[in-house]
Formats: sequence, C-alpha cells, structure tokens
Amino acid sequence: MSQTGNSLLDDVGSWSADQCREELSNTLPKLICQYGNGASTDKKITVLRTLVTNFLPHISLDVLEEQLLSKILPQTQILFDKIISDVTKHLESESTQSSSTAKLQNTLMQCLQCLVSMIEILGSCVHQVTSLCKNYGTVSMDQIQSLPCTALNIVKGSFSHCKDSNELYGDYFSSVSEPLSSLFKKAYGLQKSLMALLDAVQLSEQDGDEVIGKMVQVCDGFHELCIIISSMDSTLMVSTWRFLVKLASKHKDLLKDGLEVSSLIKSLCSDIESNYEHCLQIAPLQPGVSSSQRDGKAFAKTLKICNLCLKMLMHLLKEFDGYIGDCHKSLYHLVIVLQSLAPPSVHAPLISSGAQDELNKSLLICIEPLLQQLLANKQFCEAVLICKQDLSKSQWFSRLQTLLHLLRLLPNASAEVQTHWLAPTVFPEDEPRESVFKAVFTTISKCHVEFNVPVYLPSIMCNGQAQRNVSLHEYVTTHLCGYVASVPAAHFGIVERALLTSVLDSDINMALTAMDVWCFLARYGTAALCFTHVKLIANLLNSLPTNSNPAYIHLCMLLRRLIPLMTPEDQTSFTSLYPVQDNLTLWTHLPLLAFPEASKQELCQQIGNTAIEHCQGWMRTETKTLGSLSKVTTALNALCSVYRHYDSSQPPITTRLQDAVKNMVCQLWQELPLDKIRSHDLMSTLISLSGLLLQGLNPEELNNILCEIQKLLQYDKTSVQVRIVTTDFLRRIGKKNIPPCAQQSKILQGISGAFSKLLSDKHWVVHQMALQAFSVFAEETSHESVVPECLQNETVQGLAVNFLSKEPRPYNSETSEVDLLEAQLNVLSDFAVKQQEYLQNVKPVVPVGNQLSVSKTNCASEEPATKRAKYDDSDLQEAIKQVKQGLERIKELKGVNHEKSQPSWFVDELRMIKDQVVSLLPKQ
Repeated sequence: MSQTGNSLLDDVGSWSADQCREELSNTLPKLICQYGNGASTDKKITVLRTLVTNFLPHISLDVLEEQLLSKILPQTQILFDKIISDVTKHLESESTQSSSTAKLQNTLMQCLQCLVSMIEILGSCVHQVTSLCKNYGTVSMDQIQSLPCTALNIVKGSFSHCKDSNELYGDYFSSVSEPLSSLFKKAYGLQKSLMALLDAVQLSEQDGDEVIGKMVQVCDGFHELCIIISSMDSTLMVSTWRFLVKLASKHKDLLKDGLEVSSLIKSLCSDIESNYEHCLQIAPLQPGVSSSQRDGKAFAKTLKICNLCLKMLMHLLKEFDGYIGDCHKSLYHLVIVLQSLAPPSVHAPLISSGAQDELNKSLLICIEPLLQQLLANKQFCEAVLICKQDLSKSQWFSRLQTLLHLLRLLPNASAEVQTHWLAPTVFPEDEPRESVFKAVFTTISKCHVEFNVPVYLPSIMCNGQAQRNVSLHEYVTTHLCGYVASVPAAHFGIVERALLTSVLDSDINMALTAMDVWCFLARYGTAALCFTHVKLIANLLNSLPTNSNPAYIHLCMLLRRLIPLMTPEDQTSFTSLYPVQDNLTLWTHLPLLAFPEASKQELCQQIGNTAIEHCQGWMRTETKTLGSLSKVTTALNALCSVYRHYDSSQPPITTRLQDAVKNMVCQLWQELPLDKIRSHDLMSTLISLSGLLLQGLNPEELNNILCEIQKLLQYDKTSVQVRIVTTDFLRRIGKKNIPPCAQQSKILQGISGAFSKLLSDKHWVVHQMALQAFSVFAEETSHESVVPECLQNETVQGLAVNFLSKEPRPYNSETSEVDLLEAQLNVLSDFAVKQQEYLQNVKPVVPVGNQLSVSKTNCASEEPATKRAKYDDSDLQEAIKQVKQGLERIKELKGVNHEKSQPSWFVDELRMIKDQVVSLLPKQ
C-alpha cells in the first residue's frame, strides 16, 4: 500500500463517529479501492476492519448493498480462499523442502490468525447489519443479498478446514490446535449471527427471481453446511438443520419451485440412519450380556438427536407436499432401516427393555405418521410395490411391518389413493409392481426365520381385553383380515387373485396365511360367495392330476376348511353337483363329518361302494399295468378318508360293505407284486388302510400283512413315505389284543422285527416317527413281552429309553437357531427355483414305466431305473428292431382275433404308445 494509503488509514483511525459520517462520501471509495488492490493480507484485513467498524454504521440500509457490501464481500471471499490455499501450499512444500520447523509453524499460526480476524470482522458486519434491520423494522433480501452467501461460504470453509485439520496438518496439528479451536468457535459465532439476520429478512414476489434465487442459494449453502458438520458436532448439526427447515418453511411458497427439497430429505434420512445405528451401538444391553462401550447418557442424547431430525423430516414433508422430488427411495429405506435394527427383529441387538421402550417412544412411534404423510405419494408407492426389492435378508421382516402399517392406513384414504396401492398401473416400460395386498404374501415367503422362531408382536387392542403378544402369523393374519373387510368392491377381484396365487405357492407360511384369510372371507362374506369359492377350488382340483405338488396339497387343505363354513343347503347342493361316482378323487379330500347328518351315511356308503367297484374292476382286468394303479390308489385313499373320520367308532356303512372292504384289502396284499411297487403311492395308502382296519382283521390276515410289510422294509429303496405310514400301522397295533393261536408268535415276531428296523432307520423323520409310535405301542399293548424284543440294538435301546423318559437329546452345535433357519430358507428357496425351472421345461411325456406289468405271474420287469441310460447307435438300432418285432406280433394277434371285440385297455395302451413315439420325433 502506498504511503498515502497508510496515512489515510491512520487518519481514519483517529476520527470520531461524526467525522466518519461527514467524510463518508469522500473516504469510502478510496478505502474500497485500497481493499481491492494488491496490498498484503494484513493491510487488506486492516482496511476491511476500518470499513466495517468506522463507516458501515453510517450507511443507509437502502444503499448499503450498492455502496459497500457488493463491492467488498466478493473480495473478502477471495481473500479467505487464498489464505486457506496458502496453508495447504506451505504444508505441501514442507514435505519437499527442508524448511525450518519453527518458521513453518509461525507461518501457519499467522495464516490461521488472519482467518480468525476475518471471521471476527465479518461477524461484526453481520451484527451491525442486523442492528440496522431492527431500526428499519423490516429488511428485504434485495437490500443485503451479498452478505448471507459470503458469510455462509466462509463458515463452510472454516468448518471444512477444521474437519480436515488432523489429516492436513499431520505432525503440526498439536502446535496449531489452539488457533484451530478459535477458528471453529468464531465460525460458529458467525453462523449464529447470520441465522439471526436471516430471521429478520423478508421475501416477497416483488423481489424478483434473482433475489429469490439468492435465498435458494442460502438454503443450499446451509444444506452443505449440515453435511459438513454432520460428523463433527451433533448439537451444532441439529441446530443448523432446525434453522434450515425453519427458513425453507417460512418462504416455502416462493422457494418450492427452485429449492431441491429432495436433496434436503435425502441428507436428513442419511443423518437419521447414521445416528440411529450409533444409538444402537451404545444402547444399554439386557442383563447378563457384556455391555462394554455402552453409555446410557450418550444413548439418550443420540436418541434425542434422531427424534429431532425425524420431526424436522416430517415437517419438511408436510410443508413441501407435492414438491419432494425423487427422494422416495431414501424415505422407504429409512423406514426399513428403523424397523430392521429394532426389536422384535431377530437381527436387532439385545438392548435392555428400558432402551427398547425409549426407541419405541422416540422413533418407531413416528413410522406410522411418516407413512401417513407419504401414503398419497405415487413415487413412494412405486418404490414400495416394485417386485424386485433390493433388500438384505435382515430387512424383509421390516418390509413386512411396513406393508402392514400401510394396510392399516389405506381404509381411511381416498379412493384414488387406494387404487394406486391396490391396483397399480404398470406400463410396459415400467419395472414390474404388485398390489400391496399381494406384496404382503410375497414378503411372507422371505420371513421364514421370523415365522418359525417365532417373532411375537403386540396384538391389536380390543375393548375390554388386555393387550397381549401374538405370533407373527396371527399378527399378519389379523391385519390382512381387517384390510379385506374394508376393500372396495371394485378391487375385490384383486384380493381373490392374490389369495389364490398365494395358496398355490410352495411356501407353506404364505399358503397357510392365505388360507386363514380366505376362511375369514368365507365367514365374513355371504353364503353365496363361500359356495362360489368352494366350487372354484373343487373344479381346480378336478382339473389337476392327483400328486404331491404343494399347490395341489394346499388346495385340498383349503377345501377341507371351507366346506364346514357352507350352509347345509349349499352342502346338499354340492353333493349333487359333484356326485361321488364321478368325483371319487375329490371326495377323498373332503371333511365328511362337516356335511348334514342326513347325508353322512349315504355319502360314506357311496364312497365305499364306488371304491370297491374300482378295485374289483382292476383285479378283474387280465393285463394290469402300472398306469392303471392310479384308480386303485384313489379308491383306497377314499376308503382311508371314510375310516379316518370315524377312527374312534365304526363308519356309518353296512356290515356287508365293511366285510367287502376288509376282504378287498387282504386280496390286494396277496395279488400285488410288492417288489415292483414298493415305492408306489399305492403301498403307503394300502398300509394306512390296513392300519385303520386292524381291529377287524383275524390273526391269519394280520400275520400275512405283517409278513409283507417286513419284506418291504428289507428293500433298501423302499420309499420314506412307506416307512412312515408303517410306523403309524405299528402304533395302532398296540390296541389290538392277539389271542393265543398258531399265528401269535409269528405276529409278535413281526411286530418286533418291524419296530427294530424302523427304530434304527437312518432317515431322521422315520426314526422320530418310529420313536413316537413305539412310545404309544409300549403304553397300550397287552403283549408286554414284545416291547424289549423291539430294542435289540443297544444304541436304539438308549435312544428309546431317553425318549420314553422325555430326556432331550444333547445338542452341541454352536450354530444359533436363527442361522439354522436361514440355512433352511436357502435350501427351500433353491428347491423352489429348481421346481419352477422344471415346471417350465418339462415335456408331457408318459414314462415307459406306465406299461410295466404288475401281475404276480409276470415279474419279468423291474421298476424303471432312476437314471436314463445312455445309448450309443448300436443300442438304438437294437431297440428299434425290438419295437418292430413287437408291432409285427401285435398285427398277427389282431389278425387272428379280428372277429372278437378288442378289450378296452388295448386301445388305451396303443394310444399311449403312439403319444410316446410322437414325442420322440424332432419338432418341425
């Protein structure tokens, strides 16, 4: 600075306030010119202090921006940034040059002192402008538009420098920690002064887009400041956020089009999540759990911060409804995180009950109001309902809770909002989405662990009843039923489709929940609705092949539960629509005891007669094939159904029919080639029916059946199902008194041999069922001598004794129950995927084994191999040759017997062979 400039500063320093006012017009331009020239940093700071201290108080607020602020504040920002840059350059040059440590420390101290001085001066400027505003009553943003942005940038720069100081200064940090602390405090003071000034600022439409844009910049600057200090000082962060939300809300009508509210919401969500996770890390744990690094006071403080941030978030959502932009995914993620890390989630930390109560009162209670605020937001609805959810295994339970919250809120929403959630419109270019009702069932399949632990939640409050904790299954079912009762009629078809697809799913938790809701619907709705649903399911079952597919089993379970809910008149109509003679398979799955008393005897009699006719027709057939056994299996299943319903008494059928059933069963044991069909469904059904008929069997018949069962158990490939039903047969035999006769010893030996074989079975299900059956048998049998004969093996004997004594088997695995259930879920998920792939790729080809002869006189063929053999050309040629020879033989026989009528089975078999041949041909 020139000598003239120095003398001017010295003169001004000695002037009184009145003299400064008088010389304002002459001196102010000169000082501003000096401030903008290339003088040293110290001189510039001196000029800045002179301008702010001596002249600013005498400038009118109307011309303050034009005469002073707009001219010096940009230069102030440049000077501040230059000092920060100089600090970095000095530290970088120190690593490449061997400069004096003391000299560098002195340089750094000088730079930091300059920063502190500048902030003090700027703080004084803000304070004096605030005083002017008070004198004028109101102040427009247009009158001071340069000041807020500059002050805010300097505050941000100061906080950023302090935040990075440990890494930036390295070994010099300890020597400059004191001026850095002073810098932080002065910057905080400047921020407080600036917030006080902005509180007094008024903004109106007359200010124009440029001035409104300045206020948007101020809000964005405070947002950046919140991000900077989020990891520095939680108290300062909360106060800054509070002011930002207050400022934005105050001018919302003018700022809503320019302010990026979505960025504010995303940052708030991030701050809440990070503080929430820290809160759980320091929360007091349950008694008996190691609680090192746990701080109750810090937990309470952090929880309060989370609560305040969450309230500010909800305030922003309320004030800027319709202008929140693309933050819906962040909001959805926040809701998921809040619930996934808190009890009763199995992945939540084991915090104390007191800490859990505080979490519920401060944070989790806000989830439903937050969802209420977002309920009408279409983008949030899309984020929640999208089929492909990017969630970890610990977050699916939280999604389920979120969906149930939404179900509680939807009945009170408008028809348009309900349509968005229940019947979302999906265009071809959109990602697939599903209805909120179906989404609940989809999510249930992902909560296998929570359903099986099980997780308990507080039930819905009922008048006159104390609130209790209920299992997750009951909790979910209750909410679904409550929602179904309020679904608009226009969307009822969506509910029905969701229930049906869920019942058909392979996931048992999903299917059982859908069945419970469907039964509620049958009770809550009209009798006509219930009857319509029963007919729908009956028709579905009739259209499907009888098998062990989960979908088929689930439909049978549902039909058994819906039949008792029908009116007696509809039940009578049902028997007319689906007569036993034409629908024997269907009647094997129906609860006979649920039908009117007058119909029970007739139904049982019809089922018995029809089943006997099917079995006798098969036994009269000259050529018996494996494919024709399905009718026999259906007949036996129907008889089992009748006898199971009257397990403790005689079924209401005639004595003649009962004798016919018993004789038919004994005849089947004699005629069936057990070595060929030992894994066929027929065998398990035959054993089950034999067990139900035990009390009517004479010793000779019982001995024959036991001999055949023992033969079955000797085969290594006898199916698990056959072994399981055999355990039930042995359990029932305990109630039968075997009189002294020639067969008594053989029968008792057969019982002990079968039990011994099953108790030592390596399949854990068979082994467990055998233990249970043996326990009942040992308690009920009058032939006590046979009990020790069943326990020849010492290992089996020890296991049986422990089971009878109700001593639990020792389990030393370090794997937790949750980990075991998660592993189980992985297995089930893999199986479901493979099953789906199989169903998509399988071709409807009839297996060769369906032509297998099943008569005892022709035992040339064994059951089909489990793996298809790999043939070379010679094998194929030989096979074709044999087929041709077989066809020639058929032609000869047909020519000899052309005058005789061909048997019905002959045509069926030829058609079956034709289908197989066609399926082998390549597609055109």
